[in-house]
Amino acid sequence: MTDLTPTLPDLWQGRDDGPRLHQLVQCTELSRLKRSHEARAIAFVGFACDEGVKRNQGRLGAAEGPDAIRRAAANMPLHLHRKMEFYDVGTVRGIDGDLERSQARLGEVIAHLHASNVLPIVFGGGHEVAFGHYQGIAKARPDLSCAIVNFDAHFDLRPLLPQQKGSSGTSFLQIAEHCKSVGKDFSYTCLGIQEGSNTTALFEQAKRLDVNYVMADAIHAQGSKACHKAIQNVLKNHDAVYVTLCMDVFAAAFAPGVSAPQPLGLYPMHVAPLIKELAQSGKVIGFDIAELSPKYDQGDMTARLAAAMLFSFLWAYS
Repeated sequence: MTDLTPTLPDLWQGRDDGPRLHQLVQCTELSRLKRSHEARAIAFVGFACDEGVKRNQGRLGAAEGPDAIRRAAANMPLHLHRKMEFYDVGTVRGIDGDLERSQARLGEVIAHLHASNVLPIVFGGGHEVAFGHYQGIAKARPDLSCAIVNFDAHFDLRPLLPQQKGSSGTSFLQIAEHCKSVGKDFSYTCLGIQEGSNTTALFEQAKRLDVNYVMADAIHAQGSKACHKAIQNVLKNHDAVYVTLCMDVFAAAFAPGVSAPQPLGLYPMHVAPLIKELAQSGKVIGFDIAELSPKYDQGDMTARLAAAMLFSFLWAYS
């Protein structure tokens, strides 16, 4: 079975010289979320599942990621430019290896938040979180053409497993297939791709699906501006954007606590300005952070980096 378990308020603690995030987050059940209509509202959701990582033969541990991100982000200062409300509606927990049910349950939560005009921010979990998150967007906004921007070393376009089962490496192929089945365009931009982490077959699949991507090497050579054209094309041609951040896009020196560490990954200063650019557009309708695996972290370095990326998003969005 799969459930949405409440978040313990003790996870949101920090200094009281705010405003800091922990001072504004309200832990509540999804059915009891009552937002005002005088402010922008954000709801944090956990996805404590790494069955997809297991199926993808990665290092397990991402199921512990949501609470680690909450703890790291709790003391984060807020620089609000408008009135904001923050909620934590709990964590979808996968049980008995039923990834598909976990993703469907996450989709239900996301759809409920959209119906309430609340922006979902999801803390994973493996990158299988993306297919669950997208299911919610598709359910709540079936007529909306939503582009995807993924910060990732991997395309995650791998073939499905036997019995049409997915993994942490198949989310965007599954989204592409859903788009095709309902007659929607599949708009997927991936930033930070590593040639050494994707096979020739995956590059060919990306070409077939008309994926727009920027290699990590180009970003190292040119900085964030290597991605400027790609992001501007997304924002120019779409009214809505779903942003997903896989922590393995970063170099292992900054993010050791992930399923697949990247020795040649990006630097935080490459990614933060791009997240701000997307958030400032006003077009982001969903954001998630995936693949933090606390058991492999060092001094909470990766969790703190995840919190820093959340800070970049909230600074620009609020």
